[in-house]
Amino acid sequence: MLKEIGGFLGDIVYILFLLALLNYVVKYINRKFRNQLLNNEAIYQLFIKLMKFTVKNHRYFGLMAIIFLLLHTAVQMSLHGINITGTIAVVIMLAEIGLGYYGSKVKKKGKTWLKAHRVISVLLLISIFIHLALG
Repeated sequence: MLKEIGGFLGDIVYILFLLALLNYVVKYINRKFRNQLLNNEAIYQLFIKLMKFTVKNHRYFGLMAIIFLLLHTAVQMSLHGINITGTIAVVIMLAEIGLGYYGSKVKKKGKTWLKAHRVISVLLLISIFIHLALG
């Protein structure tokens, strides 16, 4: 039973991370394909709703991800001990959330932090895939 709970919590972390990542995706689509989207009013309105929801809740997805990450880590460590791929993913996710927190609090942060936030997102995605593949 605890094994299933640990796996479920990990799935929730992954989904929350993907929802947070969607922030970049919808902004990119809006920047690059806005004119094409405007050709179909219904699709554009639906897209705008999705974008507003994603952007508005980006930080909450990150906050919930850290909560579920801590729960997932606690359950998995109680069952299996330390897992190297999981530990690497946790460290990268903590760095990602730390950068996100910094970005939300500091007024004059420049663009370097945003680039780092995006690069770490990619590294996190890769580390999650490796963790899922190797367990």
